[in-house]
Amino acid sequence: MLQLVKESIINIRTATIEDAKQIAFVHIDSWRTTYSGILTEEYLDKLNLQEKTNYWIQLLTKQSDNVFVAVNQGEIVGFASAGESREENGFDSEVYAIYVLQQHQQKNIGRLLMTKTAKYLQNCGYNSIYVWVLADNSSKQFYKRLGGEQFDKKEIEINGQQLIEIAYGWRELNKLITT
Repeated sequence: MLQLVKESIINIRTATIEDAKQIAFVHIDSWRTTYSGILTEEYLDKLNLQEKTNYWIQLLTKQSDNVFVAVNQGEIVGFASAGESREENGFDSEVYAIYVLQQHQQKNIGRLLMTKTAKYLQNCGYNSIYVWVLADNSSKQFYKRLGGEQFDKKEIEINGQQLIEIAYGWRELNKLITT
């Protein structure tokens, strides 16, 4: 899936094990920019590239067809992973993670990743999808713009901090694919 996005060609493709280090970099860098001021800087500074790379190697070794990367000029600038819902909440699939490097945000890359993810899940027989996002994360507006409807919230703990997560859902995957 190639898309012209603001003067750049973005390729959305299935991740491979060889992508693990770049995905880990995007994961950590996105946490540091997105959650600065939400999570402690000490915690964000301790995020470790090698540990996160090992995590992604393990994940991609088990199953990689549900992880998608956005590639710009040979570099991974974003990724998404999704699959079967991990909760009983009326939705049958879930976006586990979606991150785009800050300098590549507002360029339609997140939407392309969500569309590719939704198409994949639909092809796997899923009908609906949801995602959890921290309430203090300004990126929650992204899910609203894509037509996600808030349906739940819960308290979670990250590094000893109590935070609120909000769930946005799409009862029909088709609506996410066509937005």
